[in-house]
Amino acid sequence: AGVDMEMVSSNYHNTLPELMKQGKVSKSNVDEAVRRILTVKFAKGLFDKPYVDESLYLTAFLRPDALALAREAAAKSCVLLKNENGALPISHQAKTIALIGPLGEETGDLLGCWAGPGRWQDVISLAAGLRAKLAAGSELKVVRGCEITGTAKITKRLDGTSVAEAAAAGGDDFAEAVSAAKAAEVVILALGEPGGWTGENSSRSTLGLPGRQMELFDAVVATGKPVIVVLINGRPLAVPRVQEEAAAILEAWDPGVQGGNGVADVLFGDVDPAGRLTTTFPRSVGQVPIHYNHFNTGRPGLGKYVDGPSTPLYPFGFGLAYTTFEYGKVELSAPVM
Repeated sequence: AGVDMEMVSSNYHNTLPELMKQGKVSKSNVDEAVRRILTVKFAKGLFDKPYVDESLYLTAFLRPDALALAREAAAKSCVLLKNENGALPISHQAKTIALIGPLGEETGDLLGCWAGPGRWQDVISLAAGLRAKLAAGSELKVVRGCEITGTAKITKRLDGTSVAEAAAAGGDDFAEAVSAAKAAEVVILALGEPGGWTGENSSRSTLGLPGRQMELFDAVVATGKPVIVVLINGRPLAVPRVQEEAAAILEAWDPGVQGGNGVADVLFGDVDPAGRLTTTFPRSVGQVPIHYNHFNTGRPGLGKYVDGPSTPLYPFGFGLAYTTFEYGKVELSAPVM
C-alpha cells in the first residue's frame, strides 16, 4: 500500500514472511519498499557516517540559549484561568509558602509525552522554581499529599466531621498537607495528570483529577486558606469544583525541562500571563465534543442538558492577565482628521 516502514508495531515482521510464502505479497514489492528506505539513508549520508558523534551529542543539548528559550516558552504557555481577590501574583516578600500535591516535586511528568531526548534529571521541578524565587529567610514547605493516580476513596461527612478532619484521620499525607496549609502564608496545590497520560493511545473515560487529588483539594480548601492551583496536564480537564472553590488557577500544561522556573516566573509576576486556551474545557466529560464551532443538535433554542449548563467551563481563547484595563471616552488628537 506504499507504507514502506513500520516503526512501532510488528505486523511486517510477524506476517510478511508467511505472506510471501503464500504468494500474497511478492518479493518485488518488498524489494521496492526496501530500496526506497535505503535510498533515503544513502541520501542522508548514514552509510558514509553511520554512527553519531558522541562528543557532539553530549554538547548539543541544554545549552544556555536553549534553556532560556525553554523557560520563556513554559511561561508563555501558562494560561491564567482564575484570579480572585488578587491571589496572584505571589509577593516576593512572602515568608511561608506551602506547596502541596503530587506534582510539586515531580520532574519527569513535566516533560509530557514524546519528550525525545528529554531526561527527568534535567527538569526543574515546580518546587525548585519556587525556591529560587524566595527571599532570604523565607521557607517553602513541600508536602506530596497523595499520589497522582490510584483508587479514589470518597470522604463523606457522615459523622459530622469536616473534610479536613476526615482526610487528616486516614490515608496518604493529608494530615501533613492540612497542617502545612494552616501554617503557611501562601498555599499552592500542584495537581494534574501523569506525563504519560497524553499522546496517542492515551484516551480517558473521565476528565477529572485522577486518584485522590480532589480529596486532597477539599481537605486543603477546608482550612479556609485561599488556595492557588497549578494544573499540570496534557488535555483539557473537567474541574468545575476547582474553578468554584480555588482562589486562583494557573494552567501550566506539561511545561518541559524548564517548567518549574517558567511557571514560577508567572506565579510571582515576573512574567505577565499571556497564554490563551487553544481548546475548550468542558464542565464534564458528557459535554464532549464541545469545541467552539461544533454542530448544534436537537432544538438550538433550548439547553442541551437537563442536569447542568450547556456552556463550557472555559471557552476557546480564554485567558486572564495581571494587567487591568479601563475603557473610557474616546479622545481625538485633532478636531478634524
